[in-house]
Amino acid sequence: MACFVIVYSDIPLAPTFLLLHLSYRQFSEHGLLVTPLSGKVDFHHSGHHEYKQTPFPVKKVIFLMDKLGLLFVLKDGRRFMLWRDSVDEAEYRHLVVWLKREH
Repeated sequence: MACFVIVYSDIPLAPTFLLLHLSYRQFSEHGLLVTPLSGKVDFHHSGHHEYKQTPFPVKKVIFLMDKLGLLFVLKDGRRFMLWRDSVDEAEYRHLVVWLKREH
């Protein structure tokens, strides 16, 4: 879909190839969809977080879409999404405030 939009848009030819290359590289590195967090996630003040009882080494948290959810980027490059509607509203707001302070 992104390739279709880029090719049929009014963007000049040279930037079109650059955008196609960047889109392909992004897709090949990270895939099309972000894996949702489902199950038990424990966040600790020490920075040692756990997801399904395995280490969850968070490199950064992206708050750009915090009205929809939080995007976690791990140290190994994997990405996970915590959707806002999958958590109690008060807990989600508390988590956002705490993560902004920690990260």
